[in-house]
Amino acid sequence: MATSRRRGRAAGPSRSFSERALDYAGSAKNLAGCAAAAGGLGLFFGGVVGVPEWPFVVAALYAIGALVAPPPRRPTAALPPPRDPRTLRADLADHDRRFLGQLPPDVETAYRKVTQDLRDLLDRPALLQSGSPDTFVVERMVVDYLPTSVEAYLELPRAFADSHLVDGRLTARELLLEQLRLLATAAEDVTTSAARDASQRLAVQSRFLAERFGQTSSDLNLGDS
Repeated sequence: MATSRRRGRAAGPSRSFSERALDYAGSAKNLAGCAAAAGGLGLFFGGVVGVPEWPFVVAALYAIGALVAPPPRRPTAALPPPRDPRTLRADLADHDRRFLGQLPPDVETAYRKVTQDLRDLLDRPALLQSGSPDTFVVERMVVDYLPTSVEAYLELPRAFADSHLVDGRLTARELLLEQLRLLATAAEDVTTSAARDASQRLAVQSRFLAERFGQTSSDLNLGDS
C-alpha cells in the first residue's frame, strides 16, 4: 500500500476542485450550455414557457447545449525540425558502413544507384527548399525507407532470402531489388521536380541570349567553317 501511495504521488499532484471548476467555466461545453439556457430564459420572458416549467426547460436546454458542444482539441505533437543536407549525407555514409559488403552484388549495385541519386540531390541543397514535398521525400528515403528495406533483408539468413518465396510471389532478395528500383525511380522523380525551376531559368537564359545575339550554336559552327 505504501508503494501504491508513492506511485500516486509521483504521478503529480491532483488538481483542486476550484481549478477544475474554473477550467469548466471557460470550456466550450459550459459556454454552449449557457447559450442554450439563455434561450430558455428568453422563452420564459417571452411568455412561451410558464412559471412552473421554466426552470426545467432552462436546465434541459443547458444540458443539451453542453452535450452537443465539440470536445476540446487535443494538442498536436510538434513535428521534428527537418534535417539539413549535411546531416542526411552523414546518414547515407552510416548506411554505407553498415550495408556495403553485406549485400549480394546485384543488390549492392541497386543500392548504390539509390544512394548516388540521393547524394546528387544533397550536393545541391539549393534545389531542396525547406518544407517542400521534395525535401520531405528525400529525408524519408534517407532516414526511413532505404534503411528499413535493407535492414529487413539483412535480418534473414542468406540462403533463406535467396530461395524462400515471400507471400508465394518473390524471394526476399527479389523483393529488396524491387523496392530499390522503386526508390531509384522516386529519387529520379524528385530530381526532375526539384530541378524544374533551375531548368526553366536555363531555358529562359537560352532564349534571351539567342534573341540578344541573334546566333544559334549551329550558326556559330557554320561561321567557324
